[in-house]
Amino acid sequence: MKYLMILLFLCVSVYSNERYEISCRSDLLYLSELIAKSEIGTIESGKNRGDVEKYHRLMKLTFGEPYCAAGVYYCFAIAADSLKLRRNEIPIAKSPLANSIYSNAKAKGKRTIYKAKRHDLIIWRKGKSRFGHIERVIEVLPRGNVRTIGFNVKSPSNPKIEGVFIRRRNIHSFLNAMHIRGIIGFRHVQH
Repeated sequence: MKYLMILLFLCVSVYSNERYEISCRSDLLYLSELIAKSEIGTIESGKNRGDVEKYHRLMKLTFGEPYCAAGVYYCFAIAADSLKLRRNEIPIAKSPLANSIYSNAKAKGKRTIYKAKRHDLIIWRKGKSRFGHIERVIEVLPRGNVRTIGFNVKSPSNPKIEGVFIRRRNIHSFLNAMHIRGIIGFRHVQH
């Protein structure tokens, strides 16, 4: 049984060890991170409602829908607006689905070594469905651990509160019932 579990773990690790790098302006990348950090502590009032509805509005989602991908895109969009850039200069796809963002990056990006870096986006997938989750890496720690900013997550100090929080994750581990599909990285481009 022990060897079967090790084999299963290795299969899952090999399956999910993909990182694709796409180009992004350095100023857009850093400003979007600052905006994401400023969103930490935004909390829901009701299930996926309240102050988090600004992420729904930007994506034209129905209030109450999951907003992890919308929150990540929101940070890039506000940064682009602040830098007076066109929204088509945002490197990730405008999608409310984390896995659509990943598929788009995979199609246009370059496969690189599976190692987390600051600014990376980690994408989880629920089974083989189109549903999943996305978070942004803000700090790389030893042994595949990272600190992320997660939208539509539980507070680490009170699991009854949901919103935008810093979370500790591992790039080789499951998240609830979801496996890691891969990582989107960014190749810095000077403007």
